[in-house]
This record gives sequence, C-alpha cells and structure tokens, in this order.
Amino acid sequence: MHKSVRITVISNPTAGKRGDGFVKAVLRGLIARGDKVVLSVTSHSGHANELARACAHEDTADLIVAAGGDGTVREVAEGLIGTNIPIGIIPAGTANVLARELGYLVKGRHCIERTTDIIAQGRAIDVFPFKVKLPDRRGRPTAGAGPQFIGMCWVGAGLDAEVLKQVDYDLKSKYGRAAFVPAILKTLFREPRSPSVPWTIEERPSQNVAPNETPEIVPETAPEAVPEAGMCGWGLVSNIAGYAGPFTVTRHTQLCEPGLACLLFEKAGWPARVGDQIKMAFGPLDARGGTRLIKAGSITMGDSGTPVQIDGDYVGTGPITVEPMAAILKFKTASTV
Repeated sequence: MHKSVRITVISNPTAGKRGDGFVKAVLRGLIARGDKVVLSVTSHSGHANELARACAHEDTADLIVAAGGDGTVREVAEGLIGTNIPIGIIPAGTANVLARELGYLVKGRHCIERTTDIIAQGRAIDVFPFKVKLPDRRGRPTAGAGPQFIGMCWVGAGLDAEVLKQVDYDLKSKYGRAAFVPAILKTLFREPRSPSVPWTIEERPSQNVAPNETPEIVPETAPEAVPEAGMCGWGLVSNIAGYAGPFTVTRHTQLCEPGLACLLFEKAGWPARVGDQIKMAFGPLDARGGTRLIKAGSITMGDSGTPVQIDGDYVGTGPITVEPMAAILKFKTASTV
C-alpha cells in the first residue's frame, strides 16, 4: 500500500510554453495515489526560494517539487540547502536540462506517468551544487556579504549569457526554443573578435583534461598552487554533462560527484562560436574548451562588461566567482539513472 506523502509543488507559471496543463496532469496523478498535495505558485524572481525555505522551516512537506525549468529548480534547491527534504521535478521549462539528467524525460519527451512515478516512487540521490558569487555594486567580486547563489547546472560568461539577454521572452512563451534563433544571430553578429573574458583559477592544482581522459583526483593534502590566469572568448563552468536541452558539453563531471568542469574557449569571433555550436551537435565540447577540472578551489570569470548566466537565467555582468560546495541536496531520480 502506498504511504501518503505530504508534497508541496512550487510552480513557476511563466516557465516554458507548456502552460499549466502538464503540471496539473501530474498533480492529479499524485493525488490519485493518495498523496497530500499543496500547490504554491510563484509571483516573482526568487519566490521559489522563499517558498521552499518556508516549507522546510515550518515542516509542512516531506517532498518539495519544482514545476518549471532549470531556473525554478535552482531556486527551490537554494531554499533547501542544509535540509534533508528531497526535491522532485515537473519539467515544465524550455530546456529542462537537469530533469533530463535525472531521467524524467524519455528520448527528450515529456511523460505524465513517468514524471509522476519518479516523484512518488523514485529513489533520492545525493547531488552536489556549487556556489556563485556576484560582484558588489562597485563591480568587485564579493567576499561573502554580497549577492551569492547556488547553481545546479552551469555558469556561462560571454556568448550564452548574451543570448539570454537578447531573448524576447514574449516570443519564448509562445514558441519555446525557437525564440532563441534571432537572439543567437544577433549575439553572433556582435561577438568580439578577440578574447574578452578574463579568467583566474585558484586550484590545488588545476588540470588540463584531454577529451577521452579521466582527470586525476587532486588530494586534499596537495600544496597550494599559484593561480592560473588567462583570457578566453567564452567561459562555461559545468556541473553536469547536458546543456541547452539535448546537447552535451562535457563528460568529466556529474551531479552526484563534487567538482566542476571549466571550459575556456580561447578563440574569439563569430567563426569560433559557430564552430562551437556545430561541434556541440555531434559530441562534447571538451576538445574545443581547454577543459580544466576543479575539485577544490574556485574560478573567477569576466569583468564589468561580461554578461553572465546561471542555469539558463541571465543575472547581470561579472566578474563572477564559482566554486564547488561540500553541501549535498537530495533529488528524486529514475531508478535506472
């Protein structure tokens, strides 16, 4: 007999183009199983974080479900840092990269029954988020008192953040991923011809990773290394393999292990960025990105003129500092993942 579970679903009504039909169908499936389901709808940026935090503080839910895209999942996860409350996903966003990684989508397709089954009966696995520090109002990286977020998927400095900045969100709500096409073309037209994204890695030690090699684990007792610095045309820090839907950027990091893959694309200009997009359609981008793996330490990317995105949301300009976290979150996943 199925044991009744208190489930709070935190839904972003502006995510993706699916409307609320898919979300409501999953809710009906959960209720039919005998679960006690409460729906909370977000009204502003950061609201999912607030709702999740309140649920944890008031002990009103055994399971919290994020209904939306990767940005909604990130906000819910941020509100649950330091708790043991598992997180489920109703993939109602545009790309749903995290949901794909966790097995909610089958061959890229949504399935009401599969989503309902994972939320109700899927196993909970340990997932490692990362910390993101934005600059203060004077454009300097924060030392701890300024804006800080967690991330679940990736941080981009340059190309992808500029695309998100250019996207017409009215078109996105109507046409989904097709709305990114004019934004990509506009961004490529404006792409700087020389590397414009500064980066610094502080790591023990940083490593170059060949596309088909497994990076060595850096021992905790390793001596501090001198920070490595350089310039790139586009910087992407990834916590997972997937990117922008069905694509793969790296196979050198995954959600259930601590560590970040840092792809630093040295070439600049629109031909280089077009080459990246073509490469991504056929395999991981590690070979083009000069990948480094961070197990402990941090990477700082960009300056006050560099656009930045976190988990598919444009958040402003750099410099931005990213570092792995030891904290663990619990996510519901398919038993076969």
